[in-house]
Amino acid sequence: MATAAPELAPHVQRWMLATAALTLLPHILYFPLWLGAVAAGVLLGYATRVHRNAPPPHRLAMLLLAGTAAALILSQFGTLFGKAAGIALLALLLSLKLLESRSPRDAQVFVLLCFFLQTGLFLDTQSALTALGALIGALCATATLASLQAHGSATQQLRLAATLLAQSAPFMVVLFVLFPRIPGPLWGLPSDAFSATSGLSDTMEPGAISQLSQSAEIAFRVRFDGPLPPPAQRYWRGPVLTDFDGRRWTRPHPPTWPAPRYQPHGQAVPYQMTLEAHNRHWLLALDYPAAGIANAQYSANLEALSRHPVHQRTRYTALAYPEARVGLAHETTARRAALRLPAGNNPRTHALAAALRARHADPSAIVDAALAWMRSAELSYTLRPPRLGEHSADG
Repeated sequence: MATAAPELAPHVQRWMLATAALTLLPHILYFPLWLGAVAAGVLLGYATRVHRNAPPPHRLAMLLLAGTAAALILSQFGTLFGKAAGIALLALLLSLKLLESRSPRDAQVFVLLCFFLQTGLFLDTQSALTALGALIGALCATATLASLQAHGSATQQLRLAATLLAQSAPFMVVLFVLFPRIPGPLWGLPSDAFSATSGLSDTMEPGAISQLSQSAEIAFRVRFDGPLPPPAQRYWRGPVLTDFDGRRWTRPHPPTWPAPRYQPHGQAVPYQMTLEAHNRHWLLALDYPAAGIANAQYSANLEALSRHPVHQRTRYTALAYPEARVGLAHETTARRAALRLPAGNNPRTHALAAALRARHADPSAIVDAALAWMRSAELSYTLRPPRLGEHSADG
């Protein structure tokens, strides 16, 4: 005959509440407001349950809450996968796991989820303050595990947790020093397709992204062998998007060759580049390259392309002439592709371009007029653009 699982002692429940609060609090800065409010509401409900010694909600109610949580995440992010959506979903499930906990086994699963979510905080930032917050959360989670084994004062359990963490520190140092650095992800973490990063990509579709998330990740490091060029000469060329199908800008595939010829002009700028892994072929290079990067080719758009995807941190040296002038004086395949537009898309934009061409015969005058129109149109930059319709360029 099966025996009922032992109930959680009140002091264990209090430790679990503190651990949940310390685990979720650092993530609040990166969550939507409603998600933070829901998590806070669940913690408040659990605190009320502990205070009144009430039983956990019925399992059917927990299933409905879990389904609602998944639906809310799907509505907010457009997906259940990726960094932002995955961390948000895990935070909600952690809150629900706290609410339904009945037995020591539930508490152990809850603590493991807390450890995992504390590690997930480093996907957003790796500052010293983040490390301190994660350490405090880990200390409280370890104290929760200690409270499952023996009843004692909070001071005794914190002391035991600190002792266990201190004993594990030498092993952590040994692993940090001896374990090989893996430049790429340990597993295939999908990028957030519905919450794009305000960084470099080989595609761009205006109007398809409702929210941009800024990234603090390092893209590259560079060391100049001479004086630092002025800001106007520090243009780094990466992927060049010239193909437009009416909605999406992409790179030519396969790339067009060869690279245009030009005469070096002005002061040469030698530099050494350290590029972080990004799993694509393009390299970052200072305009305009004069000395070829080892094992790289230059496309007709002067992209520096590696023969293999950049799966690990890559170092290379290069030479550039920022003052050089490169122009396509005659018709080429690359120029025709860059000027090609699909028919039947964005009629208002086509009409504006036709009006500018009718008023100005010189191409440079057309560009000046277009820039003047943009300055007077009261346009603004936002990380939360609205979703656009079929004619995305018309707005």
